[in-house]
Amino acid sequence: MIINTIQMRRPIAFILFILSIVQFSTAQNAPNFTITTTDGQSRKLYEDYLNQGKTVMLKFFFTSCPFCIDMSPKVQKLYEKWGKGTNGVEFISLATLQSNTNALVKTYKTTYGETFLGAGSDGGSITAIAPYTSSQFGPYYGTPSFAIIGPDKKVIWNPYGATYDATIDSLDKAIASTRPSFENITGIVTNACGKPVKNIEIKLLIDGVDTLNTFTDTLGKYKLVYATNSNSTSSDKFKVLLSANYNSNNLACVSTADLVAINKHILLIDTSFTPKQKLASDVNEDKKVSTADMVAIRKVILLINDSFNKRFSIVTDSAGLIKSDSVWRISKTSSPPYNYLNFGLNFMADVNCSCEIKNLIDPIEQKIKQLGIKRKEETLITNPK
Repeated sequence: MIINTIQMRRPIAFILFILSIVQFSTAQNAPNFTITTTDGQSRKLYEDYLNQGKTVMLKFFFTSCPFCIDMSPKVQKLYEKWGKGTNGVEFISLATLQSNTNALVKTYKTTYGETFLGAGSDGGSITAIAPYTSSQFGPYYGTPSFAIIGPDKKVIWNPYGATYDATIDSLDKAIASTRPSFENITGIVTNACGKPVKNIEIKLLIDGVDTLNTFTDTLGKYKLVYATNSNSTSSDKFKVLLSANYNSNNLACVSTADLVAINKHILLIDTSFTPKQKLASDVNEDKKVSTADMVAIRKVILLINDSFNKRFSIVTDSAGLIKSDSVWRISKTSSPPYNYLNFGLNFMADVNCSCEIKNLIDPIEQKIKQLGIKRKEETLITNPK
């Protein structure tokens, strides 16, 4: 039982001081229960909340308890802070007296402005509270008392403070300790000319599974919110994969202008080539830019070849990223923040950055088909019967 420190006598003050520095936590799992709330809905602790990754705070009270009444507005504000049941946290008030029926609990909620769930004795509250009021999870000193139960089903029992406000603060911290923490993963995708690339899908993989995904915006920026309790069981914290569809005529934008630019770079006439442009020029993937690359590009322009070995060049200058099998790995030894995962993405050979990357458009089969039709038309023209 919590008593305002202004009104309490010395023995009670001493007891509450001791309680304020002790938070009872147990390795025992909270037992499941089923209640019928004041709005007539059946609720199960495991199935409706814990098994769905939610945290539940139980409040034990009776409708004429003066200290419960004093704390009601503060508990309601805490409920609102945690999203009023929409942010993975739910509050449930359970009556401790047989005489407190659902009807009385409903009246109490209306009178004192509580909007979270509640149940009276005819809603199953007495059975639900029995393991707690019997001191199975720690000493029970009366009402109001609280139990915080996380998705792991472990109980944090009565995190008291020396005052009402201190108790609310302790409850807040106890709830927070059961919730996953989050980190922002942000970055920008630009092409070889430093211009933003939109509509690139960014995937976050944990243990090889697509866990989160988003797309770059018109400024090439992306953001993923990563739950830190979702750590991979492998040596990587997570992996990042870039995915882009391509326009069926994307190679049409690779032209002799790109060849001229590459040739100037090879002849040292243009010394301003960026590392991303060099990577896009290396269509042979031999880690250098040479006339052999120009020959390969010319064959694609003349439709002698369908495409290059790969369609895009992807590079990053972000520390901590390790390239492996077309994905970028983040080691478990790395530390946040992850607000630096920037990438350069460009069509191979498009050093003038004239190609446009689009999503949800023609697949490679359509590209090959169109090239085949063009070749057939050229044959008819060059070899008339």
